[in-house]
Amino acid sequence: MALCFVCKEQETGRGKQFTVIVDGMRFSDRAYTECTDCAGERLTQLIHGRWAKPLEKLVQCDEDLLVDWHYFSEKSAGEQQGLIAILRALQVLTSQIENGWEVVAMGPIGLNPRTTGGTYLYFSRDIDVVAFAKMCYADTVYSWHVCRHTNVMPKSEVLV
Repeated sequence: MALCFVCKEQETGRGKQFTVIVDGMRFSDRAYTECTDCAGERLTQLIHGRWAKPLEKLVQCDEDLLVDWHYFSEKSAGEQQGLIAILRALQVLTSQIENGWEVVAMGPIGLNPRTTGGTYLYFSRDIDVVAFAKMCYADTVYSWHVCRHTNVMPKSEVLV
């Protein structure tokens, strides 16, 4: 049994997903080296600390979560990485292709945001991929389209 790196009392989350709800917004993450209680506290501190100002400008939550993609697009690549972390915690962006939305230029070349490490991200909602595409690629001269990946067959299934 591996103990939490922070409290050293509870067992680590071992990749278990947990959720924190703040101001009506649902933030999710996975606990690996921490227990879910400590990981939740860390995420809550990020929300109220370093993420507080960008979060206030990036998203609004009435009944639904609304993302200001104009605010996102105006930021530098470094600043966008912090916003991407917020959007991943809110499950607006995901690394999971299944049911993910994508902006694709002819080639095909994926135009979705990426993490600093190069992980390609997908939109979990059509409202966001459409708003992002309009904001970032409306004035481009090349052709692009939006698609959703609903029937993804992983390599392990293909090779059976």
